Amino acid sequence: MAKRPQIPPEERNRLIKLIHIAKKQLGMDRDEYETVLAAATGKTSCSQMSDREVNAVYRRMIALGFTVGGPKAKPEAKPRQVYSPKYASDSQEAKLVALWITAYQRGLVEDRSHDALLSYVWKGQEQVTTMPGVDRLVSAPWKLKQDRIQGLEEMIQRAKAKETQGGDKG
Repeated sequence: MAKRPQIPPEERNRLIKLIHIAKKQLGMDRDEYETVLAAATGKTSCSQMSDREVNAVYRRMIALGFTVGGPKAKPEAKPRQVYSPKYASDSQEAKLVALWITAYQRGLVEDRSHDALLSYVWKGQEQVTTMPGVDRLVSAPWKLKQDRIQGLEEMIQRAKAKETQGGDKG
């Protein structure tokens, strides 16, 4: 047996519970949740993860806006920077970010920065003027974000299919 530092089982279980609470707090559906897990670890279930990977997912949830003791799965209770219902939810933005990171990790995009993601989202579109302090990702229309999410998902699926076929077919 290889010796590696492990966190106590109680702490691991606590982190996994917090990850599931974060999923609810951030309003993620199953696909969004699994995308975040896969982006952080390459796995889609906490039970398959090492202690280090569970900790990485927990840190990722915090980076996406999870706060311990925060709102309980009520998106309307969260402070929002959205000024119209036609703009997307926080979970849609989280999914875009997670997919962008996954695409970067697979070598499908060269730059994983937020500015590069914004360029991808707004490519070929007239950008709206946002209110001060509102991120351009938040201000992108819902339909535009859905189209970009679908595009990233398709890009990643094609890369997965190419990998399973030996990577030589194009």
